[in-house]
Amino acid sequence: MKKHRDKKVKVDIAARVIFDKESPAEVGKEIGVSEKVILKWVQEFRDGVQAAGKADLEYDSEMKKIRAQEKEIARLREENEILKKFNEFVEKRNEK
Repeated sequence: MKKHRDKKVKVDIAARVIFDKESPAEVGKEIGVSEKVILKWVQEFRDGVQAAGKADLEYDSEMKKIRAQEKEIARLREENEILKKFNEFVEKRNEK
């Protein structure tokens, strides 16, 4: 019967293999699962880290776009104010 492992346990085991350089076979023997299962957990961990990295890159990219758009909005507002003042000037001049 398969034993369901908590996600935190899987992550902790994967971290031991990746960061502490422990042997997947030894860790598996210690907790009673096969080396193949440990390697699967390691791959899931790496996939999760990659997905998180991609999400961070996408977030950074979107934030850059938002900042650029905010700058453009500020520039357009400033131009609009200048044009309003110019329009008032022209109207006053035409009244004379």
